Amino acid sequence: FAIGLKGGLALDSADKAQLLAPVAATLALGFITPVLTYGLARVAGKLEVKDAAALAAHFGSVSAVTFMAALNFATRTNIPYEDYMTALLVVLE
Repeated sequence: FAIGLKGGLALDSADKAQLLAPVAATLALGFITPVLTYGLARVAGKLEVKDAAALAAHFGSVSAVTFMAALNFATRTNIPYEDYMTALLVVLE
């Protein structure tokens, strides 16, 4: 709930034209990563369909805990990031 609320508020205040590229990149990476992983697992790894699909699902999934740890790290080390990054997590999910 908190992730959706924080992301929604950030989206509301963000410049909509500026969001197009990050959202498109997020969607593209969310699609490309598991597809490439599946293909590589089948061809290079010679895995069966179910094993390659399971591996691709792992690489295609998002860890909200890891994401929050990365945001905390960025905040502590003064690395700037956009407020709408939480919304991109939801898009990727």
